[in-house]
Amino acid sequence: MVLLLAGGVFMADLPAMGSNNKDKGNLMVQVHGFQNAQGQAAAYLYRAQDKLPGKVPFRKAYGVIKDGQAGIFFESLDFGEYALIVFHDENGNGEPDHNLFRIPQEPIGFSNQFRPGLMSGLPNFEKLRLTFATDSTLHHISVR
Repeated sequence: MVLLLAGGVFMADLPAMGSNNKDKGNLMVQVHGFQNAQGQAAAYLYRAQDKLPGKVPFRKAYGVIKDGQAGIFFESLDFGEYALIVFHDENGNGEPDHNLFRIPQEPIGFSNQFRPGLMSGLPNFEKLRLTFATDSTLHHISVR
């Protein structure tokens, strides 16, 4: 498998990334909108049965921020339904920081470009659901 991360952008030899298992693939997430390169990009991946949002995701992955973006990679992942929360882990503690009112204190983004608000409510699995069904699928998410 060949995966290069150059300037925060994925460059991949896609045929080499194919999984030997037809029920698995490699999920790539391109995260945009970082205001600085301090810390790291982080992604929490959830399944329907996982508590969302919660501190115990199904899988976690991290990426290097460069030029306002980062690539995050989940290797050998079963095809299916997932939800993603990505955030700018500016202090490098590996988790999203919140204030006393549980409002995120670091830039955060969600699959399906979901944005919490009065009309949309809080994130849950249904609102963030993405279908992962093709090997080497690339998803774009912005942090705000």
